[in-house]
Amino acid sequence: AGSTAYTTSIIGETYVYVKFVEQTWPVSFVASTGGTVSPAEEQSVGVMTGVNITATPEPGYTFAGWTSSAGGEFGDETAAETTFKPTAETTVTANFTENLFAITVISSDNNHGTVTPSTTDKAGIATTITITATPNDGYRFVNWTKGTKEVSTDASYTFNMDAATELTANFVR
Repeated sequence: AGSTAYTTSIIGETYVYVKFVEQTWPVSFVASTGGTVSPAEEQSVGVMTGVNITATPEPGYTFAGWTSSAGGEFGDETAAETTFKPTAETTVTANFTENLFAITVISSDNNHGTVTPSTTDKAGIATTITITATPNDGYRFVNWTKGTKEVSTDASYTFNMDAATELTANFVR
């Protein structure tokens, strides 16, 4: 980044050798919640050669891009595997977002009973969800089904989210 000037007197035939050394900067690597980054330790990185970096999402998360606290150049800031060339001391962050899945809870017939929550919602993987079915007068709750498969006979059903889910509360007279 800087330059140094030398002045000397030359008498007769003289050879001058100049050695250039690539500028390097300390670069730290971190990951947001939801994944890991490689390399994981701080490195001295050359401004011309750069460093290969890899982001690996945990289950339930997606890689969302790279950021640097003090600039620099990414080969592709949206790719999980890319290169980075620093322009100053910096921290490079691998960013992740949680995958959210839709959960829809419906009543087999709103005249027979109601469900809570009563709207489509979204939740992350492994989120604990509790849904409740309340029968109307003259009806009783039978079960919760996912498609045609019975998943619970308890009116209040708790489960861990693992994918987009639609559950139906079934009632009879």
